[in-house]
Amino acid sequence: MKTYQYSNAKLFIMMALIASLCAFKIRDKNFEFDWMKGDVVVRNVFPYWSPDGSQIIFISNRDGNPEIYLTDKAGIHLHNLTNNASMDLGSVWSNDGSEILFVSTRGGKKDLYVMDQYGEDLIQITTRGDVMTSAPSWSPDDSHIVFAAGPRSASDLFIIDANGKSEFRLTRDEYLNSMPSWSTNDLIAFMSDRNGNFDVFTVGTDGKDLTQLTNNPSEDGMPRWSPDGERLAFFSRRDGNFEIYLMNSDGSHKTNLTKTSSNDGAPAWSPDGKKITFHSDRFQQEQHIFTMNSDGSKVKRLTLSIEEISSR
Repeated sequence: MKTYQYSNAKLFIMMALIASLCAFKIRDKNFEFDWMKGDVVVRNVFPYWSPDGSQIIFISNRDGNPEIYLTDKAGIHLHNLTNNASMDLGSVWSNDGSEILFVSTRGGKKDLYVMDQYGEDLIQITTRGDVMTSAPSWSPDDSHIVFAAGPRSASDLFIIDANGKSEFRLTRDEYLNSMPSWSTNDLIAFMSDRNGNFDVFTVGTDGKDLTQLTNNPSEDGMPRWSPDGERLAFFSRRDGNFEIYLMNSDGSHKTNLTKTSSNDGAPAWSPDGKKITFHSDRFQQEQHIFTMNSDGSKVKRLTLSIEEISSR
């Protein structure tokens, strides 16, 4: 296996990538987001649709630190699910809708936790302490979880039983592998810098059949499978800024959905595959949650600005 020496230049690129996409400050070169307590900028990021399509969870600093919030698909009703002084990030709904998986620092280190859909019955899944704050992903039957973990200079993908009892290492190299997404066809899509810049890859659940789907000098990442496993939504900076793209499962027919000068990221599909939710800085340079049809039409903002929050 080739040994890869991770350079300071590449680490800077990864930090800049995540910082630009999320508009966060980065601390300690290890993807720990400094959400700038007291900062007046509202940041609402990383949305994820409920399996019944009626609600969306996302991360927000509106109460001073990153918490997991729940809103209806109209963006009217809002509920803080975590209410904790630690950082709660990377939340994803289980496919049966009963649980929410997320990454938290509430134990002093970064680990996986699960809670029910009401924010109760908290269970710690991992005790590694080095789980990446990028979102994990459930297997189609909710029996397993794929996540990224490792030191600040590199990370690998791991599969763990949903009860946390058994763990399998999916990748084993010196690259940054993160943002995994598990398809209904048992393929795992993820982003990796193994070829010099960040691209989208797929790998089997046994760690075999590694396939590169994008090959562009700019960064591609945050892939999310469509419900039928036929398409992937992902971000790309190939047009100069971060945009939401679609491609087929084999990497063909890449299409820009957003086509704006803003930075858009973290796409997630509605359960019927007709809509995509994402975050963007297109409104007053704040990070907000938006939805659009899967062809890029009918874009709608769900979360409120500071002025709108203050006037309520």
